[in-house]
Amino acid sequence: MMTSNVLMVSNLPKHLDEADVKKILTPFGKLAELNILKDFDGNVKGAAVFRYAVDAASWIVVPRITLGATN
Repeated sequence: MMTSNVLMVSNLPKHLDEADVKKILTPFGKLAELNILKDFDGNVKGAAVFRYAVDAASWIVVPRITLGATN
């Protein structure tokens, strides 16, 4: 992953799968990469690391997702 616009979201419900996390993140821009963090047994840790295809989306998502807004 590139480091210029790599973001991490934490405190996600552990039952969410990749499709669920994409639904949360894609309103802000097209995802280039998404990695759901898992432990050694494959259990979801409640966090994801992601990167948008366009750097500007990173500037949009941070204040909105931090404050809990989705629009």
